[in-house]
Amino acid sequence: MWLTRDFAAAIPSLTTRSIGPLASLNDPDKGVTPQESTALITKNYPSLKEDLQLLIKLMHIARNLLVVPEPEIPQDLCAAAQFDQMLYQTIILCINVTSKAYDGDVLEEAARLKLSEITELCTSSFAHPRVSSPD
Repeated sequence: MWLTRDFAAAIPSLTTRSIGPLASLNDPDKGVTPQESTALITKNYPSLKEDLQLLIKLMHIARNLLVVPEPEIPQDLCAAAQFDQMLYQTIILCINVTSKAYDGDVLEEAARLKLSEITELCTSSFAHPRVSSPD
């Protein structure tokens, strides 16, 4: 349940610091342009990077807990705490960050590198290491 609380606290903050206020996501008139989103990402780069890295670690912990076949208690707890909804919101956030970020020719190299790193963290957050089957 603490994972659900951590994700619930992190997602609004990450959203605001990368793609604008939550209210702007459902209202096109209040929406943030790709250029504004890029400015937010580069401005908030240090804290975004640190928080995304921590969120990725928490996802790895959750994944490891959930793949244990016996007992089914971790899966039941996550279902009861609606952790799947937090993962869904994290996926939506990462999709929005990678789709709204502007990587035009007008960016200077430092901003482009920051943007690339945050985008990479978002896209890699759902990659999982290859699991080899025991022989």
